[in-house]
Amino acid sequence: MQDGRVGVAAAVRLAAADVPFGEGAGQHEADAGELGCDAGGPGLLAPNSWSPQLGQKLGVYGPWVRDFGHGDRPEIHPCEVLWWMGENRPGVATSRLVAVVQDDSDRHDWPCDFDGPVPRPWSAFPPRANITFALRPVVQQHMQFNLRVLDAREMADIVTGAVPGMTGEFGGQPVITVTKLVDDPGKIGMGLSPVAPDPDGVHLRCFLTIDIQVSDADRGRAGHALLNLEALELGGQPSRDPRTPPGGQTP
Repeated sequence: MQDGRVGVAAAVRLAAADVPFGEGAGQHEADAGELGCDAGGPGLLAPNSWSPQLGQKLGVYGPWVRDFGHGDRPEIHPCEVLWWMGENRPGVATSRLVAVVQDDSDRHDWPCDFDGPVPRPWSAFPPRANITFALRPVVQQHMQFNLRVLDAREMADIVTGAVPGMTGEFGGQPVITVTKLVDDPGKIGMGLSPVAPDPDGVHLRCFLTIDIQVSDADRGRAGHALLNLEALELGGQPSRDPRTPPGGQTP
């Protein structure tokens, strides 16, 4: 294995050779014109209601490498973060899914796994992701977002005194609210930038930043997290997990 250790993001489409997701997914030789993207994980993306569909565009992020074990081809290997658009449902305008995955193949996490010295193993722990969403609320509308954890393993506590939600204002009025619908708000760091006007005169601009760490160890304790950021239809009310009372404090 040769390590360039250049983190890159790319847009790809789900190919038939990658289906089904799960154990061993992506372990095929890329054809000409294809970009190999390996995401070794414990069945995180097994077919379910939130899985990306065949032919759907995905974003992937990870080290850009040359893998001697996969035909000496360039790959994004392993994929550390994947993102795609989910299906909408009643009351939800858009659904954005992000998966943070720690490779669990035990092939890329120690320096001795590589030929020669490397500045950092491909899947060195702890894997921590800082994810930024560009949001465009409509002027004079209060836009509501819900952040959910759909699936997770070995998420670390990274925030002390975490708040269950944040609200951004413009012109003295609330225009955007993001609510964490999670059991433990301390596992997700969250920040909201100041809201600014968009040049089109119809929208506003702001950025939501999410910070998570999926494990504090490597072999035998690989972690993952699958998050869903839902934008509610205008005029809708932010939903609440029935296990969480108003104010976001768990019983």
